[in-house]
Amino acid sequence: ETDWQKLEQSAWPAEVLQAAEAFVQHYPASKLSTSATVARDGAREAVKALQRSDVRLYRTAFALNDEMNGDQRQDLIRAARGDKDAAARMAGRYRHQADSAAAARSRYEGWLQYAVALGNGIASYELALHYRSLGQPLLASQFEARALDLGYTPPPTLDNVRK
Repeated sequence: ETDWQKLEQSAWPAEVLQAAEAFVQHYPASKLSTSATVARDGAREAVKALQRSDVRLYRTAFALNDEMNGDQRQDLIRAARGDKDAAARMAGRYRHQADSAAAARSRYEGWLQYAVALGNGIASYELALHYRSLGQPLLASQFEARALDLGYTPPPTLDNVRK
């Protein structure tokens, strides 16, 4: 039970991976070993995503604290296990602060980059729009292309110019 609690409370992907591997190795017959295997596989993908050069999200982003509400805590734990949608929701928590504070913008971009590395096409398009609003067309076009590669079809743009 102590080993399972350690796994459940881990929020840094490398720690999740380590705790899940240890649990599966020590308790292969446990009814929780299947859940530990899923956590291990997701954490393995998360670790790979965090090692990418285009993802700037660090250990401090995965810190659990008492100020977090239950949904945010669950999303953080899920994101550490490779849940691309939970990672995008974490980015959304910084979206409105991104205009006023550089640290929040960095955290917003980092969570979106992480979600994209995990395979979230919607997050990729949102990041493209973000970079476009900052006047960074190269990054915007890269993430827009990646959104398409991930299977996301952006909505058609509506403008007042006849073509």
